[in-house]
Amino acid sequence: MRAVLIALLLPAAAAVAEEHAHPAAVSTPQFDKMKTLIGSWDGTMEEQGKKLPTKTAFKMVSGNSVLMNTLSEGTPHEMITMFHLDQKELMATHYCAGQNQPRLKVTAGGAPNALTFVFTDGTNVENGHMQKVVFTFVDADHHTEDWIYRDKSGKESTGHFDFTRKK
Repeated sequence: MRAVLIALLLPAAAAVAEEHAHPAAVSTPQFDKMKTLIGSWDGTMEEQGKKLPTKTAFKMVSGNSVLMNTLSEGTPHEMITMFHLDQKELMATHYCAGQNQPRLKVTAGGAPNALTFVFTDGTNVENGHMQKVVFTFVDADHHTEDWIYRDKSGKESTGHFDFTRKK
């Protein structure tokens, strides 16, 4: 009887301990705006005058504290960007196909329907890195992304993405 009681209470105690060990995820208006992108998207990528089909997807991970973006999934250019809060500041770590990991922080101001992230630091960024990214929220089912790459000489180029939500 005692063993049965312990077996019944142990999972409940573990669930309570788990809840206390991991508090509810916090958010900010900027992070909430990024979360509206959760789902799958089809689109085009334009760079140096060429338009190519692409796709992207966003989902919450890590106890709903991180928004994970997968760009060009399943291709040799697949990249992951993780959006998360550092206290109340929205950050992005971009795991680039260029084999570097720039960190960017959202900036204040700008267009009310856009969020701009600017480079703060990173690893393996000496030969070039993403310097800035602008997410523009056109409507609930359409957004654009402008990824600005800075090479080691300081020259910048922009990759423009235009996405429509998959229904």
